[in-house]
Amino acid sequence: MVIPRAYCPVGLGSEPGGSGQSNDFQPVLTRFAHWLAVAGRSATTARIYVAAVRRWLSAGGHPGHLDGDLLASWLRSRRRTVCDGTINVEIKALGAFYRCQELHEAAASGTADRLPRLRHIQPRF
Repeated sequence: MVIPRAYCPVGLGSEPGGSGQSNDFQPVLTRFAHWLAVAGRSATTARIYVAAVRRWLSAGGHPGHLDGDLLASWLRSRRRTVCDGTINVEIKALGAFYRCQELHEAAASGTADRLPRLRHIQPRF
């Protein structure tokens, strides 16, 4: 029997090909998924945001503070493999994540404000 992805709990489990480090942050990711649900985000948005934060934490990010040098390095490597729109979604996901952490007093106030600006996406003709 195959369970459709829509019925799977958002943010639970590990991402395929992950390093396994995300299990250390599973309670944080679960709390973030619930926070997104309470904030009225769609299940698809929550799934995408949780996956982006899981990638960030697996790359060495920390839920309690934002290391600017590590973030710049991570975004640089991501830009080599994905489009600017995906980078913008990941920056939005990290912003939501660090706002959640600030509300739960797990990160310093203003952490989400240190994220880079979104990239301007060129229109296609």
